[in-house]
Amino acid sequence: MRRVCMLVYSETLGSRAQVKAALNTIPEVLTWRYDLPNAFYFVTEHEPSRVSEALRTACGGKGRFLLTELVDGQYWGWLPAESWYFIKNKKVKPKG
Repeated sequence: MRRVCMLVYSETLGSRAQVKAALNTIPEVLTWRYDLPNAFYFVTEHEPSRVSEALRTACGGKGRFLLTELVDGQYWGWLPAESWYFIKNKKVKPKG
């Protein structure tokens, strides 16, 4: 089952480039997107706790973050259309 999660992190975890690089090393993270400072949305087929442990390891056990699953219909906010598509469909919106 695909899940969409949101990661919110402090700069002690790393810069956006460093966190992006860490996410790219985690096989459980299928794809990701960002449009907010210090936050990523990502798709996984695994328990968020497993991804959390992998992220902590990938970042050398340092830094603070919150990782939570976005449960269908239990989220609100003001985001670009592409982000809402990603969250609702659990994939990147096709171009065109």
